[in-house]
Amino acid sequence: MPRISETQNGTTAVLIAGNGRGPAETIESLLLRGDPKKFGVQRATSYDAAIKAIAEETHDICFVGETLSGRSGIEFIRETVASGWCVPVILLTNPGGNEAGLEAIAAGAMDYLLAEQLEPESLARAIRHGLDRKRTSLQLRDERQAKAELQQQLLDLQAAKEDFEELSAQHARVAEELYSAREDIKGALDKAEESERRYRTLSESSPVGIWHISFDGKTLYANAAMNRIFNMNRDDDLSGDHYEAYVGGDGRKIMEEHLAILSGGETAEWELEITPKGGGDSRYVVVSGAPLLASDGVAKSALTTVIDITDRKKAEESMRRLAMHDPLTDLPNRVMFQDRLSHALAQAHRNGSQFAVLYLDLDHFKIVNDTLGHPTGDLLLKGVAKRLLRCVRETDTVARLGGDEFAIIAPDLKSGDYVVALAERIIKSLGEAFILQGQKVYTATSIGITAYPTDDTELDTLIKNADLALYAAKESGRGLFKFFTPEMNAKAVSRVAIEKDLRQAIEGEEFALLYQPIIDLRTRHVISAEALLRWHHPKKGIMPPDEFMPVAEDSGLIGPIGEWVLRTALKQAKDWQEAAARPPGVSINLSSRQIRHGFSKELVTKALGEAGLSPDMLTIEITESLVMEDTGSSIDLMKSLKDIGVILSLDDFGTGYSSLSYLNKFPVDYVKIDRSFVRDITVDKDDAVLIEAIITMAHRLHLRVVAEGVEKKEQLEFLRSQGCDFAQGYYFSKPVAIKSFVEFIRNWSRKGGRANPKSRPA
Repeated sequence: MPRISETQNGTTAVLIAGNGRGPAETIESLLLRGDPKKFGVQRATSYDAAIKAIAEETHDICFVGETLSGRSGIEFIRETVASGWCVPVILLTNPGGNEAGLEAIAAGAMDYLLAEQLEPESLARAIRHGLDRKRTSLQLRDERQAKAELQQQLLDLQAAKEDFEELSAQHARVAEELYSAREDIKGALDKAEESERRYRTLSESSPVGIWHISFDGKTLYANAAMNRIFNMNRDDDLSGDHYEAYVGGDGRKIMEEHLAILSGGETAEWELEITPKGGGDSRYVVVSGAPLLASDGVAKSALTTVIDITDRKKAEESMRRLAMHDPLTDLPNRVMFQDRLSHALAQAHRNGSQFAVLYLDLDHFKIVNDTLGHPTGDLLLKGVAKRLLRCVRETDTVARLGGDEFAIIAPDLKSGDYVVALAERIIKSLGEAFILQGQKVYTATSIGITAYPTDDTELDTLIKNADLALYAAKESGRGLFKFFTPEMNAKAVSRVAIEKDLRQAIEGEEFALLYQPIIDLRTRHVISAEALLRWHHPKKGIMPPDEFMPVAEDSGLIGPIGEWVLRTALKQAKDWQEAAARPPGVSINLSSRQIRHGFSKELVTKALGEAGLSPDMLTIEITESLVMEDTGSSIDLMKSLKDIGVILSLDDFGTGYSSLSYLNKFPVDYVKIDRSFVRDITVDKDDAVLIEAIITMAHRLHLRVVAEGVEKKEQLEFLRSQGCDFAQGYYFSKPVAIKSFVEFIRNWSRKGGRANPKSRPA
């Protein structure tokens, strides 16, 4: 299964809400097929049990079926969202459940998975996105709580402000009375002075800024709180300053507009960005004011309160950024990517312009994580983000969708030349070494490209097209870019159909094995037979492996298919033991994906025991691309198989990219020369020299050599003259069913050959 992000203790807690067989059981099976310790799976088979479990918020992600003990999965999602529980929920739909999936997303579900499309890659992606979303939800909830506390503080300040305004209003009334009577009543002056002192005391002790400003913009009075807001010493004074000294840009226009409102006898409230007089970063304030009448009854100034909302502004901006950006690389996340793609789509539709969408991921990123650790993997992702930004224009959007997946939107294209050049720049840039923690780390990328409006005009279809093109690029050899073509969509539809039929084939016993003998060129004994898989498709007839094995590997079905091949080949090998005095063994092929899907020494040991065969009757053929792809784990597996006595062969030798320095480290018993070299050995001197070199090198490393694809006597004679040990091919027999192979053994013995396991490679 592809890499899935783990929780802090190493185990991802999964809640599966569903009863009976179906998608829920498939999800559980896929999760536990690999290392069970990576996932803590809890099943809730009733609606109430599922609600109780998710309310505890101890799970990282929840999968729910369309129905749950007679109630709707959509109802479960709505109750979960309404309760504010921070556990992302994914709906498991019944076959063809797109409509239910869309309703689930509208109800608040994170995503939905179609039953017919359940496979490890989509499940892995869903879980990674679910874990990212849970982390984001928890952070947002904490920030909402902080915001609520801040809002309460603002309410308290607002109440203080209202109290102050009431006091100020009282003061204004008293002051006006005193001003009108001061010529006549000396005592009134004393009261006015006392009221002024009370006003000053109240003003200077207020936590809210108090700003007395004339309508022409000059500060008449500012209290101590204003000094704090403006980052000034307590003894400093704003009096006499014009607001233009600390309000610039659009803020000056805002001040003019609201002073005009106040001068008209109305109250006003507005937000303002100020530059502190004492230095420091800009601050944001809310100003609330009312006109202040002079002794002649005419308003010439305003009394305002000023509240510092800088922290609130920063919190809001932080929440907005967190919701729209990837926290690791600071690139736009999937949400912002889709938002910008929507804008690009609308703009291109209005302007009649073109744009392109590029999907890319890193080749073999999992190996970096597994060998160098996740911290190094994170550093690599940050480095990739920086290089991508250097490759694009300022108008382009680079986003991280999750894991090692990135996307680029290139708007306003005049032709496809820019996209081609961009893809080439990215491949070249990411192919250069990254220096991470003092060591060189190499990676590469594959890119899928789709264009608007050439390929489609719908957002979801463009995203799907880019994904299909990326898959085609990776399938073509990685380190490449591919433009979307309609054939890719048709191929994707075909792959889905093949995957569906493969699942039925496993249950319906539609697979069969053919056997091709391997001959000892010195003794002419049949020493083994290679088991070759065929699929008897009910509608398409016999299908060779190259038509369905890539789908089996991508979907994870290679695990059960490979296990079936192992058990069946060993059982049938046991059946032919009586056909010869010294019966041959059996050889099976092993792919890299099988290792990731449960192929192990324990599986082989159990299968040998069930068949009643000794380990030296089994040969496992491993391609050199497998051992080079993940050298450490491959060698560990080979050593464990070697320890129990299984014979190991390095298949298709010379066609991959193996290093001779690694060859002597692989615990193999023999190498198998690919048929492409054998075909022309009698007419192509280069192939002949190459085979002679392979045989000589293998023998010096104490390895035996098998040549496959032998079809002519001249080829056989050349191989024998060069000391080749074994051969197989149509010259001896085409691949045949079990009964025909048993008959071949008998006929071969009658012609003078006899099966002899002692001459098998060891």
